[in-house]
Amino acid sequence: MSLILLPAALVFLAPLPAKWSADHVGEDWELLGNVGQSYGSVAVILSAVALIGVSGSLFFQAEQIRSERIQATLDAQFELFRVAFEHPDLQDVWSPRTDFDSGEWRRAIYLNLIFKYFEAGFTHGAISEPELRRLLQDRFSLSAGRSYWLRSRGGWASNATTRRRRRFVRLADAAWQSALVSEFTAGAEAGSTLGADAAGGASRERLPVARAAALVGFGAGAAVLWWTQKRRHRGMRRSRPTGRRE
Repeated sequence: MSLILLPAALVFLAPLPAKWSADHVGEDWELLGNVGQSYGSVAVILSAVALIGVSGSLFFQAEQIRSERIQATLDAQFELFRVAFEHPDLQDVWSPRTDFDSGEWRRAIYLNLIFKYFEAGFTHGAISEPELRRLLQDRFSLSAGRSYWLRSRGGWASNATTRRRRRFVRLADAAWQSALVSEFTAGAEAGSTLGADAAGGASRERLPVARAAALVGFGAGAAVLWWTQKRRHRGMRRSRPTGRRE
């Protein structure tokens, strides 16, 4: 309101200094007319500034009203979920899915509330983008969070009607895909480690057998060599000439 009254007051009071100058100083009216035109230009500028201020004020009021409506909707949703939590027999009223037991349904609803909180905080500036990335990374590090987003990401994308909400869905998708890649990489590394451990264990199990086989082979070779040398020695003794006595 003050933005409107101040320019109006300046416009109405602008001729008074000119009149006082004409009565007491005796200035030329032509000069005073030029001064009046200058005041008119200033009044136009001030009016434009006031109009911009009023437009900005109306815009922020509309945003505030919209935020209050969204918050009221979220509060009503939370209250409905709270009643459903306290009365599990109301599960079939909310969801037609029959593959969820009561515990799984509660976890799904709780995760939905968590993501609603993330979206509302990011949309209204209470949660920064780096903080949102960290929160999403924590949620998707758990299999429950990854499964929830796999089931629900289509609904989130179709309901993203504003720029900030679409940005939220893109950030959630990126964090979810990164978590899937990390999970796959960790599983592959664990499988490689188990395979290497199994191969190492098999090698360690074969090592005593190989040692025993080597010892047996060495013993057999030594026995064959001893038998060969003994046969050769006997042959040499038989072929040696014997001297005659005279």
